[in-house]
This record gives sequence, structure tokens and C-alpha cells, in this order.
Amino acid sequence: MSPQEQQEFYALLQDEEHSAEMIAALETLTEDLYRADVRDETLLPLLQRATQTDKPLPLQATSPAPTHRLHFLRRWGWAAASIMVLFSAGIYFWWQHNREHTPIKDAGYLATDIPPGTNKAILNLADGSSITLDSAGNQTIRQGATTIKQSGGQLVYDAQDGNTAVSYNNLVTPRGGNFKLQLPDGSMVWLNAASSLRYPTAFKGKERRVELTGEAYFEVAKNAEMPFRVSVKDRVEIEVLGTSFNINAYTEENKLSTTLLEGGVRVLPLNTNEKAVTLNPGQQAQIRPSEKTKVVSDVDVEKIMAWKNGLFNFENASLQEVMHQVARWYNIEVVYEKGIPEMNFGGEVSKNVSLARLLDGLKKAGVHFRIEEGRRLVVMP
Repeated sequence: MSPQEQQEFYALLQDEEHSAEMIAALETLTEDLYRADVRDETLLPLLQRATQTDKPLPLQATSPAPTHRLHFLRRWGWAAASIMVLFSAGIYFWWQHNREHTPIKDAGYLATDIPPGTNKAILNLADGSSITLDSAGNQTIRQGATTIKQSGGQLVYDAQDGNTAVSYNNLVTPRGGNFKLQLPDGSMVWLNAASSLRYPTAFKGKERRVELTGEAYFEVAKNAEMPFRVSVKDRVEIEVLGTSFNINAYTEENKLSTTLLEGGVRVLPLNTNEKAVTLNPGQQAQIRPSEKTKVVSDVDVEKIMAWKNGLFNFENASLQEVMHQVARWYNIEVVYEKGIPEMNFGGEVSKNVSLARLLDGLKKAGVHFRIEEGRRLVVMP
């Protein structure tokens, strides 16, 4: 672009009358570039489309609800050619300019901004005592012959004596917290916010059994002689030998889901006459009240694992699904007024942003709300 064209480009981005059209055009452009081979005959018409944003853009209607993409922290999936680098520089300039010149908070918006969640949990020991854990902790806890070491946001168990009596611990993450745990057999568990895992300090007998509430990702150490089982009270039991999988069992969600990444698992719904279903990698078992277990193939594993990788993934998520994640991670209460329209979202957002920054993106995506005292967010029509 010539200096005059660059000046016009940035002016359009900063002009409220044109900024929405420019952002929409750039997003459409980058999505096409991400899918397309990088060739001159492909790029030229796309560049022309991006520079003609003073013309009305056609709206893409979806059913039953339109998709609202969060533009302000979208991860761009291309950087292979110099023209792409130039476009990303322009987008970065626009984002930095608005970040520096647009206040995050205004009157009645947020009196005090709320930071994102961190690594924190409460360890409940067998003797009834509790230990608060956070990302700054570095300590060694002894429980009989078992040594428990905390290093930042991770807890590691080491059962040194196989003859020691088994006791049970419970690791609880509050709203706004997550934690990583290495069990006595070497299996790794990542606990999402508002979750808990009950487990023995040493695995003995014919099985390795733990009890989960909330959400967790497991990487299970292989031991064919001692199957690993995860129980979700009165809802489901998952049996594995050695595998990687995610369980989402939040009570406020409309379904319980088990997603397999590697290996194999058997999912057995409890209190029903259903037989266990076996999953292959990339499949998800969905269990809803009074419905038969549904197995979905080729699920979006990136979306399922976003929480573990420090992201919100709102792709094809409803407003309620988005707000469930926001409420758990920022430890806020979300309520809804009557007449809230159906909304679907798209895009990814870092979980390291403050609540004010996230709400600013939701506000631009068309979500109406007000903040009340006591960390209460009211969603309005």
C-alpha cells in the first residue's frame, strides 16, 4: 500500500462507522488465506475484497442463531508469506492503538477489575486437615510412608512403602483455580476450576480407582494388571488401562462428556440398563438425563482441550456455555433476565486476560449486561 492508502486503511479501522466492516472483511480474508494455497492469483482478489470495505458487506445468516466472533484476541493461523506479515502488522497496529487509547472500564462497568484464575487448590488430608496450595508454594508434606511434594501449581505423590495402610486425600480446585496432580502410580491429572478428585495415597489390590467432580484431563500410566477407573458419583464410570482422555462432569452443564485422545476407554452409565460403550481416539461419549448414551466421532479435540492449554474456545458455543466458563474462571455469579436471544459464538481467547478485557470483547460481540455488587453479572436482552 502507498502511504496514502495506509493512512486511509488505519483511518477506516479507527472510524466507528467503518470499523465493524473492516474487521469483518479482515477476518473473512484471513480465514480464506488459512485454507488457500498462497498464490498470486489467490491473493489478489482477496486483497481487493479487503480494500473495498466502504461498500456494504453481505450478511451471512445462520440458523437458529447468528454466530458472534470475538475479534479482539483472535489467533491468526497464517504467517507464511510476506503479504500476510504486512496484514498482521496492520491488525496489530490497530489492536495496540485501541488498547492504548480505549479505556477498558467506564462508569458503571467494573468498579474493580477481576484478574483471571490462577494455579490454586485445597488439599484435604485423611486426618481431616487442609492445606492451601497456590502457584508460589514449594513444600514437602509427609503422610505416613507417602511423600507429597508441591512445586508451584503441581502436586507429586511418592508412595515409598508398599505395605503402608491406604488413606484417601481429596484435591479441590475453587472457582478461579486449577491444579496439576501426579498420582502415586505416575498418572497425571489436570483439574479444571471448581473440580475435585478423591484418590488413595497408594494404589493396592486389583484396580486403581479415583472419584471426580467437575472437569479433569487424565494421562494414565499403563498397568494391565491394575485397570484405572474414574467414578463420577451416581452418573458414570470410566475404565482404562493406559490412555489420555478428558471428562467434563459439571452439574450445571446439560450433559456429561468423556472425550478420548489416545488409547481406549469403556464408559458405563450408572443407574441405567445400558451397556458400556467403548471409545476410539477422537470419539466422545455424551450422557444426558433420561437419554441413551450418544457416541460422537471426529470431535473438535482442540476445543475440548482448550481449558488445559490456557484458552477459552467458544467455537459453536451458546451464550450459556460461554458464561458457564466465564463464571467458573473469574469466580462470578451470572444471572439472566427474561428475553435473552439465542446467540452462538466463535473464536479463542486467552484465559490470562482480565474479566474487564473479556467482557469488553463480549460487549463488542453483542452481549448486553450490567455489573452489580457482589461479583454479579446480569445478562440483559
